[in-house]
Amino acid sequence: MLRRMMIYDNSGRNMSTTSSNTTVVQIDNDNDNDMKKQLSLLDVACGTGTVTLQAISLYRLKVTATDIAPSMVQRTKQRVKEQLAITIEEQKTNDSNTNNNDDLSLPESITILDGQISLPNEWTNTFDFVVSNFGVIFFKDCLEGLKEMLRCAKSNGEGAVAFTAWGSEEQTQAFRIFPDVAKEICPNLISTGTPKRITGSIDVLTQLMMDAGCCIDSIQIIGPISKQLIVASPEEFYSRFALTSPNTVDMISKMDKETKTKFRSRVIELAKERGGGTSASTIISMPSSAYIAYGRKN
Repeated sequence: MLRRMMIYDNSGRNMSTTSSNTTVVQIDNDNDNDMKKQLSLLDVACGTGTVTLQAISLYRLKVTATDIAPSMVQRTKQRVKEQLAITIEEQKTNDSNTNNNDDLSLPESITILDGQISLPNEWTNTFDFVVSNFGVIFFKDCLEGLKEMLRCAKSNGEGAVAFTAWGSEEQTQAFRIFPDVAKEICPNLISTGTPKRITGSIDVLTQLMMDAGCCIDSIQIIGPISKQLIVASPEEFYSRFALTSPNTVDMISKMDKETKTKFRSRVIELAKERGGGTSASTIISMPSSAYIAYGRKN
């Protein structure tokens, strides 16, 4: 989204609510002396931190990231530290040839805070960019989530909002595996009612951006973007998408030991089958088309 404002991410998110017990990681990157004014970004439902990493390492933005899952915030925090360590080592190597060792310090603060039911009031009209990478689409009320994001963007056309959304079921075969296995192994545990996420399309996303209050002339929908979801192994596919999805975790918690074992084995089997893997430990790849929605705040 960040590259087209500015990134496309191959990892999935599955959020079930707008914020109860949201956790926040704040990352202040004040080390770029080349920018007279450092732009700010709010990463909502940051997941494993893909947008946050891009924003800090490539664009030198001042980033605040939020997620309902403390494990996701911790993962983002760890990845940021690892990336900064790599960047600093690269800078040291490059600077040894130029005798320039300036600007190698870590960001001033990486702090975890507790959020509330909605984003803090003091964030109103604060950020240059407010983004959600496959996150807000899983909120119980996606529109309300977008309105919250837009509230936090700077006003008078200075702030922009962007989010990514998966396409239809036909365009995202990877994310049919869990529902298909649930229907087969434990149909009685499948929740009914509101869909788990909105389905990305030009019409749906345009209407959402308009209803949220974006300037109509600024709305852009890019897609479908055809990508392959690449995962290290079928076992990693299960760990990444089953154990970080609130809905799936809740369903698994209701299973007995035998059902849990069958569910996990069948997910890994289907991931291997549909992803072209030759074993439970080989790389798999599946289609996962997506859309990017962008708009500016009035």
